[in-house]
Amino acid sequence: MIKELSAKFGSRIVKEVRTLVERYVISFGRIRLPIKLNHVTMLQIHYTRGIKMKIIAHRCGPGKYPEQTIAAASFSLELGADYVEMDIRFTSDGVPIICHDPNALRIFGVDSDINRLTLTEFLSLRHASDKRYPSHTLSDVISCKIEPVLLHCKITGRLIDDLLLHLRQFNYEDKVILGVYQPDDVSTIKSFNPGIKTLAFMQSPADSEAYIRNGVDFIRFWEQWLTTYDIESIINSGHKVWIMANTPGLGGVGHTTEENILKWAGMGVDGVLIDDVEWALKVFPKI
Repeated sequence: MIKELSAKFGSRIVKEVRTLVERYVISFGRIRLPIKLNHVTMLQIHYTRGIKMKIIAHRCGPGKYPEQTIAAASFSLELGADYVEMDIRFTSDGVPIICHDPNALRIFGVDSDINRLTLTEFLSLRHASDKRYPSHTLSDVISCKIEPVLLHCKITGRLIDDLLLHLRQFNYEDKVILGVYQPDDVSTIKSFNPGIKTLAFMQSPADSEAYIRNGVDFIRFWEQWLTTYDIESIINSGHKVWIMANTPGLGGVGHTTEENILKWAGMGVDGVLIDDVEWALKVFPKI
């Protein structure tokens, strides 16, 4: 029924149905039946639009392999992840490397700040959870043809320029999305190459307007920030929304529920950053 109406009347009926369903849910509070109806109806509308929500393997999808290793990234992409996420930092001698934390203690078992390590020192590190796996530079990732990849830039300013030159050297500009913390970094990237896709790792939902003004392509929301109004306003501005899964009690960052996945898909969310790619792929056939 929804598919037929959407095909006949287009976005107007989609918007009207969405409003009616959401009011119905609000009116019935915690009753589960309207919530399920909302998800089903919204998902029908979502897929009538031809949208498929993407899976982004948060920190490459840790589990079978240590986080942010080439092994983890390859495994997640082979499973069917649309992107893998890797965090970019620089060594003290100016080489881009892969590491989530500013300090090497949790991941590598060595209490040293990453930006104080030389390249040689960084490459001597092994993952504390499994010593078989080494640390990686961005060049390692590129040489192993890990793509497409969301590069989460734990850097700003001049180091963004250095990263861009590194990507150009290896002809990798079209194989990445660059996620940044500052709106000005979006401008830097777009000035260098307007074709490079960018994602806003916002510190607050209020930051979205500044990123949009500077030409960002994707907006990342934390799960706790979500409102239907915010999502619709971003989508209506011509931008895509990615969600950072983070349901308390389920493991924290990178984890959420099936119900949330279905809800976000119905809201028109374009992608979700999640740890367990295998689990997500089992949920996605349902939508």
